[in-house]
Amino acid sequence: MATGWRQPVRALAPVIAVLLMLAGASGCADQPREHDPGPSPELSARDVVSLQLAALSRGDEAALTVALRFASPGNRAGIGEAEGFRSLLQGPLYRPLLGHREASIGREEPLPGHVGIPVEITAADGRRVSYLYLLRRQTAPGCEDCWLIDGVSPFTGELPQGLSI
Repeated sequence: MATGWRQPVRALAPVIAVLLMLAGASGCADQPREHDPGPSPELSARDVVSLQLAALSRGDEAALTVALRFASPGNRAGIGEAEGFRSLLQGPLYRPLLGHREASIGREEPLPGHVGIPVEITAADGRRVSYLYLLRRQTAPGCEDCWLIDGVSPFTGELPQGLSI
């Protein structure tokens, strides 16, 4: 069953590779102020997912800025900066993340070049929605050794065997 889950993730590899090439030498933009969370080599992949989800649960403009900080340079190249991120979150696939009531974060699953982390949220309207976060340690100046989010994909159905939330 785990193989069925990994196949769609592996199918994203060419897209992720192109986004990472587009990012090239770009660093981590919009560094945090003193008390705002932001990328740090001390944060685990799970910490990054947790901090982004906490920001998205607030759903205000300042929280979106914090959430965007955890997007990798390649991810930013694909979605754009603040306006593109805001538009993406207001679409039907990602809208449940904004103002969600609860989030359960699953175990990290090693994938080629990445870590996958399944997440299940309870949206503001009570729906349960699952996402797969893909993260990678960065090498770009300004965010070396930081775990950042290369992509988030909604998924449906049962979690694959071996994965848990």
